[in-house]
Amino acid sequence: MRLWYPQQAFPLGFRLLLLLAAPLCAATASGIEPVLSPNSRSPEILIEAVDGGANGPQLRLKGMWPTPCLPSLRDVSLEGPELSIRLQSRKRLCTQMPMPFELTVDPVAALGQSLAPGAYHVSVLAANYPQTTDELRAFRIVQLGTSSVVANPGPGFWWPESAGTGSDVAGMSFAVEVQGNTVAVSLLGYAPSGDQAWYFGTGTLNGTSAEIDLVATRGGSPVLAYGEGKPRPADSLVMHLEFVSNARASVWLGQYVDGEHQPRLDLRPLSLVHLPFTTGTEATSWQGEWILLGAQPGNPRSAERVTLQVSGMRDALQFRLIGDHGLVLQCRRDQRSPQLPPVACRLMDATGVLVADFDSVGVNRLDGRNATDTAVQLIRIDRR
Repeated sequence: MRLWYPQQAFPLGFRLLLLLAAPLCAATASGIEPVLSPNSRSPEILIEAVDGGANGPQLRLKGMWPTPCLPSLRDVSLEGPELSIRLQSRKRLCTQMPMPFELTVDPVAALGQSLAPGAYHVSVLAANYPQTTDELRAFRIVQLGTSSVVANPGPGFWWPESAGTGSDVAGMSFAVEVQGNTVAVSLLGYAPSGDQAWYFGTGTLNGTSAEIDLVATRGGSPVLAYGEGKPRPADSLVMHLEFVSNARASVWLGQYVDGEHQPRLDLRPLSLVHLPFTTGTEATSWQGEWILLGAQPGNPRSAERVTLQVSGMRDALQFRLIGDHGLVLQCRRDQRSPQLPPVACRLMDATGVLVADFDSVGVNRLDGRNATDTAVQLIRIDRR
């Protein structure tokens, strides 16, 4: 699936999308300022990774503090990819007067351990006074080092997984398209008022993650009308997006809300999946014509056309496809989510020798490596 626009209305529609996606200038021109934007006056804290030389990666925090009693680092904790930084002001009595601050955190020194390369979900929690509770003030996906994760997300509709989100996601869907290092996302959902809303934004991919400002539109011309519509910007939010495979992604939707002393960041995590248009993610979704790239040892540019046909289901969590020359594609699903695309597939030749292990499985593309650690892709051939 691609994002398509009416031909006659394209120049106007394109200009409107650019205006809506602009972080601040378009909204302020219409008298409405986005709640969250990298360049807005909202009290968010900017998180960025900087080179610490021999000391390893550092995290620089820059933003506004509600009082002149600027914070110091209280502690840093790590649980899997979740990296939490806690700040606190040590003084009890301070005037309510926002002040800029900047703080550099050495996570390796604070944790007493090295950090493996990869994407980390960094949260900044702050207490304005010694006895106040922590409030979430900032969140960002930060890439430290070079990650081994390969993700080439397929364009089309991505759906939230209902399990584990703790909230209803009925009626919500995402349309995702990646062109080069730019990712465009439209979110079909509901505004705070409960009315249907269409959010749109673009961002730059940094490895497998991106930060995207989404702006909603209201009003406009009906679909069957011929006049020029006048959609107006409404509420906005930020989306932190991380692709974990070709068909899976993690999303955090954020917006500032009123807190005890100043706005705090309200963050909603979601898991997204790119599903084939079949019931129960049947094995037949992976039938058809494919191109196998890089599978020949010592020849990373090798290409071979392969036709895959379903051979049978071993059980609800595994299925097999048979290809030309006796190739066998064995795929495995997650037992906690058997309705989703496979988490891994293994391609073997007629003698049972490994051709490639695919750890990033999508509807139209599989990415993995062969026995010599060479990148291998299995890419579906478009129908003509």
